[in-house]
Amino acid sequence: MAEFGIHPYHRSNASVADLVLVHGLKGNSRDTWTGKDDSGQPTYWPDWIKAQRPDVNIWLVDYESSLDGWLQPAMPLDQIAGSLLMHAHDQGLGARPIHWVGHSMGGLIIKHLLCRARSRENSNLKKFDEVPTAITFLGTPHHGSDVAEWKEFFGGLLIALDLFGTSGAATAFAKIFKKGAEKLRNQRIESHVQQLSKHSDALGKLNEDFAQWLASASRRNRLIEARNYYEKLPVKNLVVVVPKRSAQLANGLVEDLAAQEDHLSICKYASRNNALFVGIESSLRALCPESGKSPDGEDNKNYRQGKIIPLDRSMLQHQAAHAIECLQRTSFYWTALQASVNLKNWLTAQCLISPSVFIESLSMIPPFELPRLMRELRNVFKEQKNRIPEKEPAISKEAEVAAAATVACFLFCTCLLIEAEAGDGVVGLPSVGDRDASHLL
Repeated sequence: MAEFGIHPYHRSNASVADLVLVHGLKGNSRDTWTGKDDSGQPTYWPDWIKAQRPDVNIWLVDYESSLDGWLQPAMPLDQIAGSLLMHAHDQGLGARPIHWVGHSMGGLIIKHLLCRARSRENSNLKKFDEVPTAITFLGTPHHGSDVAEWKEFFGGLLIALDLFGTSGAATAFAKIFKKGAEKLRNQRIESHVQQLSKHSDALGKLNEDFAQWLASASRRNRLIEARNYYEKLPVKNLVVVVPKRSAQLANGLVEDLAAQEDHLSICKYASRNNALFVGIESSLRALCPESGKSPDGEDNKNYRQGKIIPLDRSMLQHQAAHAIECLQRTSFYWTALQASVNLKNWLTAQCLISPSVFIESLSMIPPFELPRLMRELRNVFKEQKNRIPEKEPAISKEAEVAAAATVACFLFCTCLLIEAEAGDGVVGLPSVGDRDASHLL
């Protein structure tokens, strides 16, 4: 078997996100994600992501998951998750948005991992709870069931793993059965899958902890997208390995989606047109837009339209100083920004102590979050402007100053976006006067 841990499959020198693939029982980092096209040729869909999104790092997880290994005393899922979490930190993950993809029990490991990160206050591992996250579950048994149903699960899995694929294998398996394979399988259910039984305290606590993680991540705008696909087709027309009742999360923060696949094909795709692969791509785009595009799908060239002039790096400092000066001139708009729940969630309250600290904090957040923050700046401005009587000249002037502050922040964020894309140089925007800013907004 491959060495335990999280291993790089593709690394980019200008990475904007990490894609982490976690296989399930009897899987591995290669075979789990390998399918066949219509001509019978093997397909490995991480290669499609690598070609389409070279700016995304791809990581493959390996751990002991063979049936032979699981018939011996095995590491519990929460311990696997804890070890993988530390290895992910050691590999440098957690500094960029992460898209987790888990097949079958790999999804349970992801849940354990994220819940562990949330509980690690004042730890380097806490960053995995704070980074923007997307999750895709593929045939994950989120809910336990009684022992009879888990016998069905493992019986179906044995069939799914082609143990009956050849006459020789069938004969060998029959001999094992005569020596007590049924008893061995039942013992395995009792000793290692006991936590997955219907009334398991461990599984119940995992579901409760994960529900809390989902709610917390959503409040802080850190959960970008979560999809939970469950299989509808039986493997070899015999059994649905993870039935709907076990796979569904029934949580408003996660999309429960039926897939016309069985437990094996739900993670192996014949072509890029497969609906599940398209879904994974879509979640990745929501997490980190393709280079040159904003989260709304608009080309960054829109930022370059108009009177945009190339300047040296001092332009960034100029725009920052101009934004700070405008914010300092408008008390009611700055007060409204400090009260914005969204800004507090994205930047923390400490970043809203003063205009200078606020602008400094903008330069430290990931570039892909800037357009969303800019929309919030505009929304706060419009909300406050609607409360101002138009016939009050003094207050109307205050609205002009607030508009100038909004646009100044826009210009600064635009410089940050272009700097992130250009790399070596900064493209600056000229300052906009108060009246001009009012017309712009």
